[in-house]
Amino acid sequence: MADEKKVYFGSGLFLGHLLGWLPGTIRRYRPETHTFREGEAFTGVFKEEFGTILVPMIMTRNTETKPFRALTDAEVGEAGFTSMADAYIGLEHFYPDLGLDDVMAILRHRPADPEAGAKFLDWLRRAGNSLAFSGYTAEALGLLIEIPGPPPLPQ
Repeated sequence: MADEKKVYFGSGLFLGHLLGWLPGTIRRYRPETHTFREGEAFTGVFKEEFGTILVPMIMTRNTETKPFRALTDAEVGEAGFTSMADAYIGLEHFYPDLGLDDVMAILRHRPADPEAGAKFLDWLRRAGNSLAFSGYTAEALGLLIEIPGPPPLPQ
C-alpha cells in the first residue's frame, strides 16, 4: 500500500464506504491527486475517532470532472449528500472558497475485497460491538488500523 495513491476521508465515513453504501466521493479537482483510471488501486485513509483505518480500495470508473454547478443529485447522493445544497455546505467545510464553477472530481470506488464490509460486521458482532481492534484481527480483515497510544506522561 505504500506506493499507491491515497484518498483521505473524514470521521464517520468508514463504514459507509466499506459496505458500499457510499460508492463515491467528490473533491475539488487536483490532477496530481485526483486522476484515476478504472481498476486502479489506492488506499482509503479513514480518520476515525478511535484511530486511522487504511483500506485497500479499487476505482470502479475513471475520474470524472465537471463544474460544481453541473453535478447531479445522483452524483452527490453517491458521496452521501442529500441534495446539492447539502453537498455545497459539506464541501465548503473543506474548501471555504468553493465556487459554483470550481472543477470537481467524482471518484467512484469500492473496497478491493468485496467481502470486507461483511467480514468487518461479522468480526464486530463477535467482538461484542467493541472497537478494541487487535493487530491480528485487522490483518485478518485486510485492513491496517492505527490506534494512537496514550499521550506521554508529564516529566
